[in-house]
Amino acid sequence: MSFDESRLEARGAPLLAFREDGSILIANDAVSRALGCTTDALKQMGLRDLVDPGTATTLEHFMSDRTGRKGPMRFAPIPVRKAKKLKSCTMVPELSELHPTGRILILEGMSKNGECGLVGDLESELALLRRFVRDSAEAMWCMVFDEPVDLTVNDAEIVRQVFENQCHWGICNAAMARMYNLPPGLDMTQMPVSAYFRRSTANEAFVRMLIEANFNIDAVPTVELRHDGSVMYAETSVRADVIEGRLHRMWGIQRDVTDERVSKSHLESQERKVSRVLAALPDGVLVIDHQRTVLAVNPALEALLDWPADMILGRSAGEMIDLDQPLPNGRQWYGRDVQRWSAQVKRRNGDRVLCDIHLAPIAAADSKYFVLSFRQALVGEPLVGPVGAQKRPRKRPPKVDG
Repeated sequence: MSFDESRLEARGAPLLAFREDGSILIANDAVSRALGCTTDALKQMGLRDLVDPGTATTLEHFMSDRTGRKGPMRFAPIPVRKAKKLKSCTMVPELSELHPTGRILILEGMSKNGECGLVGDLESELALLRRFVRDSAEAMWCMVFDEPVDLTVNDAEIVRQVFENQCHWGICNAAMARMYNLPPGLDMTQMPVSAYFRRSTANEAFVRMLIEANFNIDAVPTVELRHDGSVMYAETSVRADVIEGRLHRMWGIQRDVTDERVSKSHLESQERKVSRVLAALPDGVLVIDHQRTVLAVNPALEALLDWPADMILGRSAGEMIDLDQPLPNGRQWYGRDVQRWSAQVKRRNGDRVLCDIHLAPIAAADSKYFVLSFRQALVGEPLVGPVGAQKRPRKRPPKVDG
């Protein structure tokens, strides 16, 4: 709630604004008429002159910063009367912290039909929030502790209280019911919290993580149980309402990532299979990108060139093979077609070995990644001279007498 003195003073309903010390900052003409005294007289009074001691204590408690709560707060209507006078006015308290002098307590009077500007705003905002929660495609929930959890004790005791203290579901929207596969007509808020948030080793670890993160986490992987007992993988975000060291409620959103988890597991399985196939190939294999950075190698290449994988990965393939030399017929190595040629390749000790090389793009559409396979050429004498693409020397045919 923004704070605008001129706007508040112009309200038609009775209005009072108090500073944190209880003194009156604003008293408009409507509240003067409602309480039967002048504006100047009102401004000489304080909060405790106008409300009963218990209510004043509660409001002063929230006006101070001891609760740790941020932002505006609204309360139930209260009677306000001038000291020692019978004339009174029912007003709705609201706290704001958006004033340079600190928190401001605003009391706005209710009209004869029981309405006031603050109540109307509150009802409008509440209706909007209810529609937002109800119609959201994201699963939303709120867990309310009827017996607040004491967060000043050790972690083990906090964990125990989270699972054992009396609590109930405050909110579980339709998306939440769908995600947990609830039967039609079953209201999740009527089910015990323990039916879906059971005490288990995994959930205890989750609560410990919440404690460490001050009950503020985003998209943390969790394992949930649907209504039928099947396992669901989710990403969970949590916030909490903590007042004076006690946990009153937790709320958050969940996203079902079971299909993504299954797909990822399948891809990882396929990756392991491909890795095993590459490891079993007798030819050396090198995977590079368009900048010639080495991304993967197989054991056969390590053996052929005496280059351990951890020394090759991330380096330029140009340290092993000269890719700047034009290939046969003037081709370049990074073309979209499959390439075959023979060239000398450097071993780690500087020696060279003549290899038959086979290069193919992994993604032919954009050719971002390339696979090179190396097989040592079977010739009599190795080539000498600069490293690069070269023709393999032919053996001379034997002489025939006669």
